[in-house]
Amino acid sequence: MPSDLNYGDCIGCGLCVLGCPAYEETGFDLLTARGRKHLEELHAFGLSRFALFVADWSQEEIHTLGALLAKLEASKARVAGNEQLPPTTSRAQRGRSWQEKS
Repeated sequence: MPSDLNYGDCIGCGLCVLGCPAYEETGFDLLTARGRKHLEELHAFGLSRFALFVADWSQEEIHTLGALLAKLEASKARVAGNEQLPPTTSRAQRGRSWQEKS
């Protein structure tokens, strides 16, 4: 995908999905211009919501939260480094099992 693409110009039509090799391989709309724009909108919304949640917190409380979240992320990375993950398959190989009816 071109790095100079202006996601702000996206109108949500979904044409970027057609023929997109990343979307065809993964099925993740976030890899398309439409998905990236939506992700940016959600990020901005999340930041504004977070600011409301901690509006009455002290700087010390916010710092403590940040330190705890960093510790959690480090623990997740340590555990993930010790896990044996199953081999991955492409979306085409897996099919759309979630759509199949039993």
